[in-house]
Amino acid sequence: MNLNNEVFPYFLISLAFLKVDLRIVFSGLIIMIIGSLWLFVDPNSRSIIDAAVLTSMLVGCSLFDRLKSHEKLKVVNVFTGFLLINFIVSVLQLVSPEFQSFTHLVFNAEYRSNVLDVVRGRNGGVTGLAPEPAYCATLVVGLGLIVSGYKPKRWFVPLLVIGSLMLLRSISGYFYGAVYLAFVIIQQNGSFRNLLIYLSYATAMLLTVVFLSNLTILDWARFDHVTSRLIHFFVLVYEYESILMAEEAFGSNRISSIFVSFSSVILPYYSTGFSPAATLNFLTGSALASVFIGLFLIVKNGRRLFYLLCLVLLFIAGPKLVWPIFYFALFGTKNYGGRNIVNRLVKNKVSI
Repeated sequence: MNLNNEVFPYFLISLAFLKVDLRIVFSGLIIMIIGSLWLFVDPNSRSIIDAAVLTSMLVGCSLFDRLKSHEKLKVVNVFTGFLLINFIVSVLQLVSPEFQSFTHLVFNAEYRSNVLDVVRGRNGGVTGLAPEPAYCATLVVGLGLIVSGYKPKRWFVPLLVIGSLMLLRSISGYFYGAVYLAFVIIQQNGSFRNLLIYLSYATAMLLTVVFLSNLTILDWARFDHVTSRLIHFFVLVYEYESILMAEEAFGSNRISSIFVSFSSVILPYYSTGFSPAATLNFLTGSALASVFIGLFLIVKNGRRLFYLLCLVLLFIAGPKLVWPIFYFALFGTKNYGGRNIVNRLVKNKVSI
């Protein structure tokens, strides 16, 4: 909110009236201690900030997990409403640059006053209810995961997610969206009919944006910008024969931060990781940390494919404060498909 940052853990306000798992409190305390110890090695590191962010993410997931079944469904309804509102706002931003400038004032970080111009010039996308497209894409996919997990029959939710990602035009968002769609399709028993519906909707969205791009008033929203960026990235990969060098030339370091965190068993220096797994590696000083945590989560939560897809997001997705995209990876998909939760509610005669 025009502050010197981009994402804040406002969800921590709910600590005043919601419960947190004591194991999460203990884990967060250990993480904060480790982050503090790094300051003795490198006083200029962001270790304490990264530790606080990682702890906040764990607390956010725990706050939701500790809710009762009918309370979770109420939250799911709120998330569904947000997905709809964000999609409508994104559409309005597409047709009206003035509206996008107005809404962006709320989410703009004061030290990045030109971020909107950069977004328009780089990929012509919108920002939605977020400071930039990539952050909004992560939030949309995370909320979509939770809604589709607990309410699989809400067929329009994947359409809202796809439509939002098409408007946002974030390349990282497309990768997260692909994982989300795989989650949904597997959840619906691999229904070919549903796959065709989602692909048809994505195609319709693409054709609509291309059509609108030909209108003078939407000249800044040309769809070919994001396509050319994606092609240019793959060209750089071919030329450099390295994804990391291509990303550096591309002006980003998110893939690099994740890769470096797994590049050595012992990490002798501290760096900020983009994903929760990368951050954990840097905090502990070893790439084995997230590997062991990942194996533990697999043993605890199962080896089903739809769960493994969620676990992938724990290793590659960010920003870390957007806790919904990591919830299923950390706490499992025991209520997957809504079956268990609905059965309990019916048994207890709770209206849904």
